[in-house]
Amino acid sequence: GMTWTYNSKKPSAFGICIGAAMFHLNNPNISMMDNAQIDQTIKTAVHGSAHVRLNDKFELQPSAYYLMQGVQQEMVFGSLLRIDFTDQNSIGSRGIDILIGSHYRLGDAIIPSVTLNIANYQLCFSYDVNISDMKVASNNKGGLEICLRLLSKNPFTKPTHSLKRGDERI
Repeated sequence: GMTWTYNSKKPSAFGICIGAAMFHLNNPNISMMDNAQIDQTIKTAVHGSAHVRLNDKFELQPSAYYLMQGVQQEMVFGSLLRIDFTDQNSIGSRGIDILIGSHYRLGDAIIPSVTLNIANYQLCFSYDVNISDMKVASNNKGGLEICLRLLSKNPFTKPTHSLKRGDERI
């Protein structure tokens, strides 16, 4: 797969990420039976997201992805609104923000979500509201998803030092 990312020079003002990937390029045999041949079809994924800072407190984060494997297809698109509660005047304050929004899985579900970010932790709640013909099978019940993440710095990136920005070690 490949991803292209752009971020504006003005910190956090605008950014975009676009990518694509292909899976199962060698069409592996997924049969569990001897002498049977069931080839896995190639899966293609295309995704895009952006962030647009509206002001000091609000940021819009639209996103979409498209998956295709054999005759199966899925497309999801929507947007989140990030509300920053960090006190910009406080030295050493830990970041606190909330993301509120919704996505739509084409022909299948509406997915409202709420995410709380505190420092390096993220707690997300989302719920798939089934709007397809499958709502009869699901008895009009969707699916609750809860995610707890620890966000850490990438250990494989090298720190950069610049005299232009002022390196405190010098």
